Amino acid sequence: MLTDNGAHYNTFKVACFAGSTLVVVLADQLTKMAAAEQIESPLSLVDVHIVPSAAVFGPLALLTTLWALVVICKLGNHWPVLAVPLSLIVGGALSNIGEAAVQGAVTDFIRVGPIFTNVADLAMTVGVLSLILTVPYIYTRSRRYSYFRQ
Repeated sequence: MLTDNGAHYNTFKVACFAGSTLVVVLADQLTKMAAAEQIESPLSLVDVHIVPSAAVFGPLALLTTLWALVVICKLGNHWPVLAVPLSLIVGGALSNIGEAAVQGAVTDFIRVGPIFTNVADLAMTVGVLSLILTVPYIYTRSRRYSYFRQ
């Protein structure tokens, strides 16, 4: 029986992307639970700000997830380089949107200078900065190899 290696390869890529996205969501939610437990104690070391979430971010997170899946499936050997930044962005977005849908707001408990943030926000920031650094690298490599294919 013949199998389509391309379909199997894309399934593997999607599974890797989904797994790393799930790690971001779990890390964010577990740290928020830990922060909530610490707030209830009399020796609270954590400041928490509850930020209302805009309704537009739900569809935006869904569209970003679908776009990231298409990009990862269409990439050749460069997919691991983009899978991690995209999963950080999508995982952070989905975690915040999930929390906003259930609780009506997003909990920010990590103080960075004058602002408060959470693991999901930090993951999205690192993901975007990684994409800014990675996309030019992939672009130059793909242009370099495209000359050899002609």
